Amino acid sequence: MKTITASERDIILDVTGEGLTALPAAVLEKDLLVTEILDRMRSLDTGSMMLVFCGGTSLSKAHGLLERMSEDIDFKVIVPEGLSRNEKAKD
Repeated sequence: MKTITASERDIILDVTGEGLTALPAAVLEKDLLVTEILDRMRSLDTGSMMLVFCGGTSLSKAHGLLERMSEDIDFKVIVPEGLSRNEKAKD
């Protein structure tokens, strides 16, 4: 299982210890991991399919419209029309 680095942990403890956020350290750690997952997913080769980041986390992380922390990440897989079952399986 992926964990945060010692440096990231120290920053989180400093931020929470100094009262710079009301969020618990565990929530900030989850947010770091969610952000890393999103960064890694940017470079995925999805073939002809499209992966769309959606839901509350997208409104918060990508658009800054919600001030909340989420434990899940929602995606939609958009499959081009007209692909055969074999083509879908390859992608």
